[in-house]
Amino acid sequence: ISKICKLACQTPDQLYQDLPCSDYLSRMNLFKIWGMPYKEIFTRNCDEGRFIPLTALTDEETTQVVVDKIILLVLQNMRLDHPQKTIANLERSINEILCNISQHAEAEKAFCIAQIYPAKNELQISICDNGIGFGRSFQTSSKEGMSKALQIGVSSKALGHRGNGIPILIDTILRNNGKMKIVSMDQSFDGKDQKETETFQGASINISINLNNNFDKLWSELWHNNYGIKYRNEMKSRRCTYYALWDY
Repeated sequence: ISKICKLACQTPDQLYQDLPCSDYLSRMNLFKIWGMPYKEIFTRNCDEGRFIPLTALTDEETTQVVVDKIILLVLQNMRLDHPQKTIANLERSINEILCNISQHAEAEKAFCIAQIYPAKNELQISICDNGIGFGRSFQTSSKEGMSKALQIGVSSKALGHRGNGIPILIDTILRNNGKMKIVSMDQSFDGKDQKETETFQGASINISINLNNNFDKLWSELWHNNYGIKYRNEMKSRRCTYYALWDY
């Protein structure tokens, strides 16, 4: 699905209508996003609990709808002993990443797509934009920009409560035995190492959540380490509604 998300940010290409997977691309709304007509000869079954088709991140309301749908996918496909705390924390991280697009990316196009893969027992989420990338956002090189984006509490804006979404999510996904890949311009990060890669205009964040690995214990550990202390103090000062959901 990461390739579909990247394609949505690029120039429409009619050749994709002739591929064997064209029905799947259409169901995921790629041709609709491109404004290309496509005759669907299949039934559009309900996507709830299975996937989120390509959705343009145009404003805060749309972004929140996408976040809610991602949370619903987790709730419907993963066993959670303490869902309130888990969902509050997961929502906090993903919401900050999506909000970063509107605040930092200066993108003309931005999309999110997600799908459950039952055979792999995983949830894949892809977020892409065709903005200025981490380097220009931090007013530095693409290499240094990627490095800053991976650091806890570092933001390109003077906002004390920002700069935490990506680092926290990386830590969580690795503890979950999931996968994460971030690409911006000529830099990539695979959850462990940063390196030069194929050029992508903007930023692409791809997440694979291991549905076999319960998040609850992971969140409990995460929010009691240094990251958690920083967040708890921050949320207290802001009287965030999530704070009431965290069990200490």
